[in-house]
Amino acid sequence: MPLKLLATGNKLNDNLMKDGFTLLEIIVVLAIISIISAIILLNTSSSTVIGFKSEVAKLASTFEIIADEAIYTDSVIVCNVDSGSINCLSYKNDEWQELNVAKLVSWGWPKNLKILQIKVNGILLKQEEKLRFYANGENSPMSIQISDGTHTTWINSNLSGSFIADE
Repeated sequence: MPLKLLATGNKLNDNLMKDGFTLLEIIVVLAIISIISAIILLNTSSSTVIGFKSEVAKLASTFEIIADEAIYTDSVIVCNVDSGSINCLSYKNDEWQELNVAKLVSWGWPKNLKILQIKVNGILLKQEEKLRFYANGENSPMSIQISDGTHTTWINSNLSGSFIADE
C-alpha cells in the first residue's frame, strides 16, 4: 500500500510536491530581506553621521562665540581646551576673570566629542598651551581636529573669524 501512495499521478503525491518552496521563491525572499536590512543599516549609520555633524557645528559655534565675546567685551580671552571640555579666562583692565562659557552658549560641551589636536598657524598646540582670542579680532588661524570615536573632522577658522567644520 505505501508504494501506491508515492506513485505519480496520485493526488497525495501532488499535494506533497506543492507543500515545499521552490528555489526561486527562497531566493526572492532572501533578496527582499537583504534589501530591507541594507535600508535599515544605511538609515542608522546616516543618522549617526548627521548627529556627529550637528555636534561638531555646535562646537564650531562655541569657538566663534568666544572669539566674538573677546571683541564685544574688548578683552583677551585665554582658553584651556582638553579633550572633552573648555575653561576660559578673560583679561580686561589688568585683571583676570573666569569666563563662564555655559552662559555664552546654551548647549554646553557636545556629548561624546573629543579634541584630538589643535593647530594654530599650522603649528601643533602643546598640551599646556592655551587658545587665545584677541579683542581686535585678529586671531591666528586655528584648526581643531574633532572625533567621536567613529567619525573625525576638522574645524577651521577663516580670516573673518568664523569657525567652519569640514564636510
